[in-house]
Amino acid sequence: MLKVANLRVQYGRIVAVRRVSFEIPPNGALAILGTNGAGKTSCVEAVAGLLPKAEGTVTFGARDITGAPANLIVRHGIALVPQLRELFLDFTVEETLLAATAACRDRSAVGREEIYSLFPRLAERRRSLAGNLSGGEQQMLAISRALTTRPALLILDELSAGLSQGILGLVISSLQKIREAGVSLLVVEQNLEIAAALASECLVMSVGEAVWQGPIREAIDSDEIRKAFFR
Repeated sequence: MLKVANLRVQYGRIVAVRRVSFEIPPNGALAILGTNGAGKTSCVEAVAGLLPKAEGTVTFGARDITGAPANLIVRHGIALVPQLRELFLDFTVEETLLAATAACRDRSAVGREEIYSLFPRLAERRRSLAGNLSGGEQQMLAISRALTTRPALLILDELSAGLSQGILGLVISSLQKIREAGVSLLVVEQNLEIAAALASECLVMSVGEAVWQGPIREAIDSDEIRKAFFR
């Protein structure tokens, strides 16, 4: 489904991502792992069209999307849940989901009732402003906004950041249902165990480079990988 080949991203003279390559098959899931500053966010934001690619190619299905802008990439079926959520805090939950339907353009949006069945807490808060939601509720809303566009691939950047264990469990359970429905996942995480709940394969990044790739359980069981690349 997604093929990234020799991706390089840089800010001026600073290279954030160096020749990173990976693939995600249809109905697959991949976790990109590493500590802060590893280049994970720069990598997925480049895939989503939010950052220019200095080198390399990105193919989605049979389509070359290397130079495509973010709004077109969404219409092709890739949706990003950004690290900082980036919600309009003065929009209600319902207004946020309604606004997301504009990104669908050539295909039908996922209905709000379907979203609410996945995240019942949002149904209870549908008339609340996004700025008045808890951190966990905001994360649910950010995921729901992305799902409204009916993506074939959902990118989640630092899913667990700032969430309590209880809320995180609810979010992971909902994402597992999304996986079962056939949506592929690209998950950026620092936490190996959380990533393993959503993906079976992983790519470990350090200082902008891919340093290891393989089954995520193998990474979890490797003291060498843990000590070298995780706190």
